[in-house]
Amino acid sequence: MPPLAIEVELLDFSRLTPAEVAAGLVLLPAHEQARALRYRQAAGRAAFVSCRLSVRRRLAALTGLAPAEVPLVRDEHGRPHCQLAGLPHFSISHSHALAAIGWCSEVLGVDLELAAPPGSDDAGLAPLILSAGEQALYLGLPAPQRAAYLIRAFNAKEAVLKAMGCGMHVEPHRLQSEGQGYLSPAWGSAPAQCWQVHQQRLQEEWLLSVAVAAPAVVELTFTGTPLRQSS
Repeated sequence: MPPLAIEVELLDFSRLTPAEVAAGLVLLPAHEQARALRYRQAAGRAAFVSCRLSVRRRLAALTGLAPAEVPLVRDEHGRPHCQLAGLPHFSISHSHALAAIGWCSEVLGVDLELAAPPGSDDAGLAPLILSAGEQALYLGLPAPQRAAYLIRAFNAKEAVLKAMGCGMHVEPHRLQSEGQGYLSPAWGSAPAQCWQVHQQRLQEEWLLSVAVAAPAVVELTFTGTPLRQSS
């Protein structure tokens, strides 16, 4: 079986000028223009415009439609998807100046976070992010290593929750580990779907997780803003 191809498109929207954001804004449909204008911070508006326009341009090229005509809708959890069949799935995440858009023939979730600064910690978030077993591992680590463990766990779980369509409606601690790189929901009576997470650092600043249904052999490629990848 060939590997599952996942493309991660990276966008550095910090390089966009206000004029470029304004030019991109007018290419979006009216309801997305209105949503973009509700962002009070310029960075949030630039992130929304650049990500949404990139998605629309990709799907427009596949359908022959104008970018504003691509029928993107939001599901009950607020996750955007295209109503047309046969098009790739996508997932969007951004952190500060960088955005990541995952593209795949299968449902996926992408999460991008700033890596934890050395020596930092936020133990108060641990019960919200970590399962009971993970909390025990976390507390057993030397203090300087805890922040990195916590952000890696959060990053992986957010990717899975986005793939599931749960978003922030489910607390991350309700996902449990099924072995290194595998997570499954610890709720409901039906057999849990297992998800696998591919996680890596980007230029030592960001942590990227990509989640897909297990099992899958994944081929991950990067396009867009050139970054040096390190595992």
